[in-house]
Amino acid sequence: MAYLSGCIVVKYTNEELISGIKNRDNAILHYIYKTFYPIIREFVIRNYGHADDAKDVFQEALVVIFRKTHEDNLKLHTSFTNYLYTVSRFIWLNMLKRKKLIHEKHSEIMRPIDLESNDIMEIEASMERKVYQYYFSKLGKDCRDILTMFYNEMSFREIAIKLGKSSEEYVRKRKHACKEQLIKMIRSDPNISDIIG
Repeated sequence: MAYLSGCIVVKYTNEELISGIKNRDNAILHYIYKTFYPIIREFVIRNYGHADDAKDVFQEALVVIFRKTHEDNLKLHTSFTNYLYTVSRFIWLNMLKRKKLIHEKHSEIMRPIDLESNDIMEIEASMERKVYQYYFSKLGKDCRDILTMFYNEMSFREIAIKLGKSSEEYVRKRKHACKEQLIKMIRSDPNISDIIG
């Protein structure tokens, strides 16, 4: 950390910034917001977005970086500024594609050249999780319960007993119907249909 004329923080190292995100250090998070948010805001607004879009992109980028610090012990091979900008750029490009506001020619302008394929997969997975969670919450309670138990690797027999049903076949059919309902809701949303094809 550096000081200038009695004012705190001129610059943090990559390691200090990553550690601050990982440990939710308020001083570093405040510094990151004050220092880097204006860059992302300008980028988003310049590329068909608004201030609210920029806030969403910036927060999503920090969430992606936070997850990577816990899963991969993140080590940067570029400056933090470049990494955050590239992650944000990739997130915004995908949001534009979902909103059908961007064509292939624009993707060349904003291609994330600094990200490795694992980083891209993490961002896409994060976005897909949000879509899944949103529509999962729209299902009826019985569907949410059945799918939750199924994804927690309970057998159809165990689920039937838990639900007080006599037939495993009922649970099997209900699980299939709930899953189909979830997929249908996701596919019917014009803003995110591009994600799932």
